[in-house]
Amino acid sequence: MSFNPINRIFETVIDGIVYIIEIMLNILLIFLGILSRFLGFISKFIPSIPPRIGAAVPKNTRQQWEALMRYAGVEEETKKVLGYVMIYCIVVALAFIIACFILGVEAYITLLVGVFAFISGIVMSYVAVAVVVERRSRSVEDVLPDFLSLMSQNIAAGMTTYDAMKSSARPEFGPLAEEIYKVSRDMLSGVPMEAALLKMTNRIKSEKVARVIRLVIGGLKSGGRLPKVLQEISRDLQREQGLLKRMVGETGAQSGFILVGVILGAPLLFAVSLQFIELFSLISEEVHASDFETAHAGFSSSITFISMGGMSINTSEFFTYTVIILFILSFFGAIVIGLLRSGKVLTSGNITLVPVMVILSIGVFLLFKEVISVVFQGMIVGGGGV
Repeated sequence: MSFNPINRIFETVIDGIVYIIEIMLNILLIFLGILSRFLGFISKFIPSIPPRIGAAVPKNTRQQWEALMRYAGVEEETKKVLGYVMIYCIVVALAFIIACFILGVEAYITLLVGVFAFISGIVMSYVAVAVVVERRSRSVEDVLPDFLSLMSQNIAAGMTTYDAMKSSARPEFGPLAEEIYKVSRDMLSGVPMEAALLKMTNRIKSEKVARVIRLVIGGLKSGGRLPKVLQEISRDLQREQGLLKRMVGETGAQSGFILVGVILGAPLLFAVSLQFIELFSLISEEVHASDFETAHAGFSSSITFISMGGMSINTSEFFTYTVIILFILSFFGAIVIGLLRSGKVLTSGNITLVPVMVILSIGVFLLFKEVISVVFQGMIVGGGGV
């Protein structure tokens, strides 16, 4: 067989390519192995960060959040939730600090903005959980009369107290049904009914629910006619809900008056006052300019028929004052409306109504300001807005 140099060169090139590919594959496998180990370390390390951060929170604060999350129906570990909250607040604060740094804001103002953003994040997180707690409690209170009525009917039909309670927990009852399932589970594990019901009061922040549970436990211990007791409690709760709805209807006019005054009346008056200040500031400047020209022309300025002093407040100061006053009016107006509608100072309705009223009030003021400025622009020569 004759020697072919071309074939030999071709085989050598192929072997070289195969060898290089093998080396690259080995390097790639080594890199993937290192990457998989790194990702495995990260996947084990990252989940442990929030609990460690949450553990650094003071014990009293952790206990308050633990109770709040229990009332909200959150079953996550308190340290873990607090860790995520702290990470979220730190990220928000850093975002504001970076934005201030890019805009060229002074260092101390940037620091104050970062601290304010961090504290605001914590407050907003707490308020969000508090809103969930309040809505969950209200949801339980709304369906509690129907649950007690069904339980009374089931006991009267011959069911045991346990079966009557469990069968009365309809899925449409929402959080109350979930709590009754938990009570049933505790009873199956050997916990007495009284103790299981008392544990339920530790998971629902409602004085009304706690009062009903105490009455039910009293009825169980006294050996009285439990169906009649449950039916009477249900009727009392329905009567109380009817009175609350009647109170809301009767105070609707007062709530509407406050709403109109805060959202329309006050912004309109402040917008007119701002335009008045701007107009008279320009008139005062023109009068002083006219006096100056008269004096330079050789006439005494004392013979002028109009003598006006300078305005003690400018439009910029009054604009800032207006925004602050409208914020205060909107905040307390929302609180009063919530008090008239629900009888409580701090509810989820109040908390959600406050930012809505603040935005509407200030927004309507800015709208009225622009409209009135357009109307009087013929009277204001060379005037500018705030």
